[in-house]
Parts: sequence; structure tokens; C-alpha cells
Amino acid sequence: MRLRPIVALVVTWVAVASACTPKARVRFERVYPLKGAESVFAYARISPDGHVLAYASELANPQRPSDIQRTVTVVDLRTGAISFTEPGIDAYWSNDGQRLIFLSARDGRLNVSIRDQTTGAIARDVAPPWLGDYYSWGVRDGQDLILTIDSYYYFLNGDKAVMPARSVQACEGIGTCRQGSTQRPRSAVSGPMVGARGGRTSSSPA
Repeated sequence: MRLRPIVALVVTWVAVASACTPKARVRFERVYPLKGAESVFAYARISPDGHVLAYASELANPQRPSDIQRTVTVVDLRTGAISFTEPGIDAYWSNDGQRLIFLSARDGRLNVSIRDQTTGAIARDVAPPWLGDYYSWGVRDGQDLILTIDSYYYFLNGDKAVMPARSVQACEGIGTCRQGSTQRPRSAVSGPMVGARGGRTSSSPA
């Protein structure tokens, strides 16, 4: 399923009742428009400082419309300037916003990669791709830790995974595909906007 071509950054919550009320509306104050035929694969992520957007752009190949091209795209929301693109998916920020992990598809080869946001340097072969993508990045006991959709996790030594990776028991129905379905879980699969609050994504109603 595709998302309509608007990516919105949520900068303000407007509560209907109190802060603890589950029903609340989100006011979108700034938007980053996509190209006319462009959509977003899976999710978009805002850097911890709220200044930079990372998402997987999804466009049909003009020569082969059935061939979908997915490109990790990093955008400065203050200027609208695109600072980085590379074939791939599933970009996720480090807690300090200085690095970005993603699954690269550069040159037709899957490669877990980490990009330094300040220098632009990219570390390749961070971890075996079969450990999974759809990353989350956390810190445990002062060490960077990467969790994947396949319930594997590994610590980082610099920009390299510490092997062997470990795994956690998956919770039924959480972070997994429905039985018999090939659809990946998504943060937002309906509505015209993908938003972000506190580093997590959500959608607004149509």
C-alpha cells in the first residue's frame, strides 16, 4: 500500500482535554512535499533535533513501471535541501542524531550501512543483512544497540556489529506479519500524511 505524496513534520500537539487523554489531534505546522508520483515506503523518521527527515522514497521506474525504485532520502527540513540519497530502505537515527543506519541496495547488493550525518562518511557491512532490517536504535549500558524486525539485536563497536547477534522472543502479533501475509508492519498505512512526534511516526486522518 502506498502513502499519498505528502510528508508532514508534527511540531505541536493540541490536546482535546488533558495531556493524559488518549484522543488528541495533531496540528501540522510544516510540510515537506514529495514529487508528484513519489510515495513513502514503510515510514519516515525525524532526527532527534527535529531538523532532518529520513525516508525511503518510492517511485516507479519510467522504463519498467512494475519495477519500484526505493531510495533512502535525507532532507534538511529548514531549507528543503536533499543532503543524501542512495538506493535502500529503513533508515533510523541514532539517539544523538549523528548517525543513520539503513539497508542499502547500492549496486544491487543488500548491505547494512551507517552514515555519519556530519562528515557524510558511510560504513559498510555493519552487520549481515539476513539479521533483518526495519531497525530500531537504542542504548543499553552505554552501548549502541540495534534491533531488527526479525527479533535479532546486536551491539555496535563503533560502526560494526558485535557478533554473534542475539535474539529476543517475539510478542505474538507485534512487529510481525500476519500469517499468510507478505505485508510488513507500518507506522502509518492510511491517510494522506506521515507525521512524526517524539521521533515516532503517525498518520493524520484524511
